[in-house]
Formats: sequence, structure tokens, C-alpha cells
Amino acid sequence: MKEEEKVTVDFRNKSDHVHFKSRKRILTDNFLGGMAWGLGSVIGATIIVGVLGLAIVRSKTIPLVGDVVKVIISEIQVGVQEFTK
Repeated sequence: MKEEEKVTVDFRNKSDHVHFKSRKRILTDNFLGGMAWGLGSVIGATIIVGVLGLAIVRSKTIPLVGDVVKVIISEIQVGVQEFTK
């Protein structure tokens, strides 16, 4: 049987195995990450508000909420009619 070979690693020269990013690369990565986070937040909020709005519009049968929704819808329709004249 062969003797096992020992593997030694010299960590004195860290530049051989550690890759540092430049400041420009760090700023670019952070900027793009922030833009993606912001876009995702806007899309998510739009979906949530849309679903809640749809639920409110569909809730005309609920006594208190339904009355408020009817008033809001009638005011919007009056405003649209005046705007299109």
C-alpha cells in the first residue's frame, strides 16, 4: 500500500485564494440590489392593494362597508361624468 500524501496549504499569501471586490463593483452590486428590492416592493404592494381593493368592491353586501363603498363609487361616477362633459 502507498503511503498517504500529506497536503499542506500555505495561508501566508492570502491573495492567492481570496478575491476582493473593487469599490466600483461593490457600489454597482449594492445599487442593483437596491433597485431590485425597490421594484419588488412596489410590485408586491401593488398586488396587495389591488387584492384588498377588489375585496372591498366585492363587499357591497356587508352592511357598514357596503354603504361606504356605494358612496365612494357614486362619487367617482359623478366625477367621471363631469370630467367627460
